Amino acid sequence: MITLAAALKEYLIFLRVEKGASAATIEGYQRDLQRFIAAMGETTPADLLQYQAIVAFLGELVELGFAPSSLKRTVAAIKGFCKFLVQDGLVATDAA
Repeated sequence: MITLAAALKEYLIFLRVEKGASAATIEGYQRDLQRFIAAMGETTPADLLQYQAIVAFLGELVELGFAPSSLKRTVAAIKGFCKFLVQDGLVATDAA
């Protein structure tokens, strides 16, 4: 069972090596996902991630006044991360 923090490390490598994402994209996703994982708990097993928790997290960002562009990037980062977790066999279902 892999933690969210450990899965993030693997995802960032995937973005750089396999997807060829730009440094700016990787930095933005890393920042957004670190904030997300801090809210979820770094030692939380990835397979315990739930859709409701994602929605609640995004709601908190709205309440904090995050710009729409920042919210869109955060949503994209979380969706990509969740898709990666399934494709890499780290979890059975996509929480996003």
